[in-house]
Amino acid sequence: MSIGLPLAFIGFVYAAIHHETYSTSNMDNRLKRIGVEITLPSYEITEYKNEHVIADDFRDIYQMVFEDASIKSMKTTLDSLCNASDKWTKRSGEYIFNSIAPESELSDSLIIRPDKGTATFIRYMW
Repeated sequence: MSIGLPLAFIGFVYAAIHHETYSTSNMDNRLKRIGVEITLPSYEITEYKNEHVIADDFRDIYQMVFEDASIKSMKTTLDSLCNASDKWTKRSGEYIFNSIAPESELSDSLIIRPDKGTATFIRYMW
């Protein structure tokens, strides 16, 4: 009991943290909060890294892979966003969304690569 209970607790905490990090619904909510303005087709978060940059600055990086080719059909929507919003740009086949919230010391970027079927979300915290 004295060994089993702490091990069960550690396992529960690990599973909760892992689920939260790799949860697509959490990522969808985050993208909605920062104002991405689109709903991404089905994807999987395949990799997560938290990096120390300098002093008290950190960067979270999420690699995402779309589950089918439906992201390619969103190119016209992404082009429209680039024309309508200064938060969206297109560069070398990548669609980039940038949002800065100085009051909360956050900078968020979403980089979508429709032809490769991948995306990267980066949150910089200073």
